Amino acid sequence: MRSGFSFQSRGWVVPGLFLVPLMGVFACDDDTTTTGTTSSGMGGGVTTSTSTMNTTSTMTTSSTGMGGTGGMGMITVSVAATDGNMAPTDFTRPLDAAPDPTGAKFYFTGFDKTGEAGVFSVASDGTGPVTTLASGSPLAAPFGIAVSHDGETLFIADSTSGTNPTSPTTHGAIFTLASGGGSPMALNATEGFNPRGVEVVDLGSGETEVFTGKTPAGVPGVFGVDGSTVVAGSPFVDPSGIVGDKQHRLYVADTQDNAGTTTIYRVDGTTVTPIVTGITPGYPVGLALSMDEGTLLVSSLNANKLTASLVIVDLSDNSMTTYEQTIGSNDDAGGIHRAANADIFAWCGVTAGTNGSGTVYKISL
Repeated sequence: MRSGFSFQSRGWVVPGLFLVPLMGVFACDDDTTTTGTTSSGMGGGVTTSTSTMNTTSTMTTSSTGMGGTGGMGMITVSVAATDGNMAPTDFTRPLDAAPDPTGAKFYFTGFDKTGEAGVFSVASDGTGPVTTLASGSPLAAPFGIAVSHDGETLFIADSTSGTNPTSPTTHGAIFTLASGGGSPMALNATEGFNPRGVEVVDLGSGETEVFTGKTPAGVPGVFGVDGSTVVAGSPFVDPSGIVGDKQHRLYVADTQDNAGTTTIYRVDGTTVTPIVTGITPGYPVGLALSMDEGTLLVSSLNANKLTASLVIVDLSDNSMTTYEQTIGSNDDAGGIHRAANADIFAWCGVTAGTNGSGTVYKISL
């Protein structure tokens, strides 16, 4: 939530960082998810495309399956790691999680038991143990994590590392970290961009890494780790989760639309198209595509219960359904990512508060 320059919804405070409200306005009841229509101007030489978005879709909840999602199939959810029964040297309050290419191992960001920001790994089948790969400086608020397609390198989006109190708009960086652990290394071209989300994608010239954030001048957008601009300016306000498809397109969650909710945009070159809106965000907002790329999973909150959920978007018609079994026991939602080679997803749930706990879940299709 916004509270001056502090983020307190997970029971910790990050100075110098503007974040979005978690309790957005969402026009729905317990049985219905509603979307609307967005038409926004696009500055900086970017073309804006508008589309007709789905208006109403009945919510479906199942412990093993989901209907109306373009043949997405069965859903199973299990626990990969939880801080409720971990030793004092292990993690608490996970933020974002990403699988290795096969889905056998999960990497996630959060905090160690001393309160230091860190990066951790665990077997996705829940057999443990949790391994600390890095903790403490230079990490401060590691909101995003992604894994290279060879599984050798982790990319961490830290929004406040290196914060200068006299210049609160110029902080953060993308860090690289060997998947076996070590010292995070900042990518110099990303320093000062206040990164939110990060993903490994192909924009037409092979594997690359892109991230969401804001330029040192405060312009929101999507950027390459070489400092290049993919797309920036309106309609983005506070872009967060990001994922790419095989057609070299990006999907970006912007967490500060006019209603205080989340809009998902499709970015195709310099054309930005809103596809769904009205989603109540957790933070960080996570996006993931199924292997067949027909389904987009959005980490979110139930607007009435204020508990974690997954909004599932059928990209054939942009209709939405919601899944809440098991994960609905959490009152905050973190990031979600898919394994490069399997329909296995890593997702973070958090019980918010000063003494809050958190769980990393394995979601399989």
